[in-house]
Amino acid sequence: MFKVMIVDDELLVRVGIRTTIPWEENGFQVIGDAASGEEALRIFTDKKPQIVITDIKMTGMDGMELARKIRELDPMVGIILLTCYEEVGYLKNAIRLGASDYIIKTSMEPQDLLNAAIKTRDGIRRELEGRHNLESIRLELENQKPIIQNRTMSDFLKGTLSIGRDPKEALKECGIVFYHSHFILIYFKIDDYRLKYGSSNQAERQTIRKSVLNTALQVVGEGEDSFVFELEENDFIYLASYDISQVKAMENGKKLAMKMKEAVVAYTAVSITAAISRYGNSLEDVPSIFSETKDFMRYKVFLGKNCIITYSDVQQFEYKKYEDDFKTDMEELRKTLRAGDSVLAKKSLEEIFDRIRFSGNSTAFLDYTCIQLISLLNTACDDYEYKQSDRHSKAHYSIDEVFVFETLEDILHWMINQFTRLIGHIADRKYSSSNSTIRKAIDFINKNSAKPITLSEVADYVNMSRTYFCQVFKQESGENFIDYLNRTRIEKAKKLLLSTELKNYEIAEKVGYNDNTYFCRIFKQLEGLTPAEFKRK
Repeated sequence: MFKVMIVDDELLVRVGIRTTIPWEENGFQVIGDAASGEEALRIFTDKKPQIVITDIKMTGMDGMELARKIRELDPMVGIILLTCYEEVGYLKNAIRLGASDYIIKTSMEPQDLLNAAIKTRDGIRRELEGRHNLESIRLELENQKPIIQNRTMSDFLKGTLSIGRDPKEALKECGIVFYHSHFILIYFKIDDYRLKYGSSNQAERQTIRKSVLNTALQVVGEGEDSFVFELEENDFIYLASYDISQVKAMENGKKLAMKMKEAVVAYTAVSITAAISRYGNSLEDVPSIFSETKDFMRYKVFLGKNCIITYSDVQQFEYKKYEDDFKTDMEELRKTLRAGDSVLAKKSLEEIFDRIRFSGNSTAFLDYTCIQLISLLNTACDDYEYKQSDRHSKAHYSIDEVFVFETLEDILHWMINQFTRLIGHIADRKYSSSNSTIRKAIDFINKNSAKPITLSEVADYVNMSRTYFCQVFKQESGENFIDYLNRTRIEKAKKLLLSTELKNYEIAEKVGYNDNTYFCRIFKQLEGLTPAEFKRK
């Protein structure tokens, strides 16, 4: 119900207005009446009526003054003025005060006053609804503001703003203002994002990215002359304008990137790698320095994760061709496959990657090298009928499997692991058909790998001397006894990791390792991942 207060210095008028009008039947409640403006003001402050019906002419504070004071307290209150006068001056004052209606007491009927109250109530409701709609619109625009800002900044950086549209004005329209003419851009990414979160659902991925973005915002602060946002999934941008020298700006950029990196590790338990642009001399330079800086991130493969990459870091990498050496390396690797020698294969791969690492080759050459190695793996898979249980096509390996890793070391470990598995398969084919003694030794190892078996024990089992057994085993299997035993144990450990909830040390004991630390080290060496990382993946 709408609350009504009646103000008149004549008791009979107050009683008449209260009793002759069916207030409650029409949705009103009279919460009080007052004989003076001063008393009315006290009641208004206490009970907050929504409509005030007041006589204009009263002793002390008159109705006009009361209306003015009430309007100061609450502009939404409806005021109906009662008077015995029809003078134009009163009408003008009533309008100026924002009176909802004006009724002449000498000709007033109860229905007239009820109609005025209903009209006033409906007007208040319309205004409240309008204000609510305006507030809803304001909140909606406020919620849409980050989306509009991100889209506009994204279009600007990618060079896809509407043709002829001034970038500065386009950014200003959505609340992004840069007052200075020199710019530094920091491009940063969560390390191993695809590897760690590729199988997570969208909500989980969004949560970790939002945590990183909010942490970065806490470090750099929000305000004019800078902007932080996520351009695409796991592509974060910080752009700031400066009025200081290039040297000072670059120093500030490095310090800021370092603070962001440290804060993200501290508060989100993930690491980031950041690339810092060269100095931009105008807003028009920003799209080109963005494109350039984004390319810097490719050099993380050489420089490692959780680092800061600058323009000067990238300049050290100059493309140097060594096609002849690469052909020789690949031919040596093919020979090790045919020989089933996993030790030499590992050595060949390390030499290939050492050459990439220390000769300063470009990321393009790294891409080419990985494509050639993948091609060699796939050819060998077909030649030796190698097919892992989780692979169902002839093209066993894809280059995408390589570039889920972000550093040279991780790619190398993955390559060694795949070549070692393939060579193990080749060795199995060889000794299964040509050497029953080694086959017998392999069967013994497979059945007893969970026990603390020794080389001498296996050699005795197949009636060979220790020295001769080592020589024949290496020749037929392509790897030495310890390497084969470790690989057998780790394969069993992998199955336990995926099929049970056993702790690492429990799995280590079940597959033949009494030292959990040693087990984890061997697992990482062969798989390129720790047991925990393997299980999550």
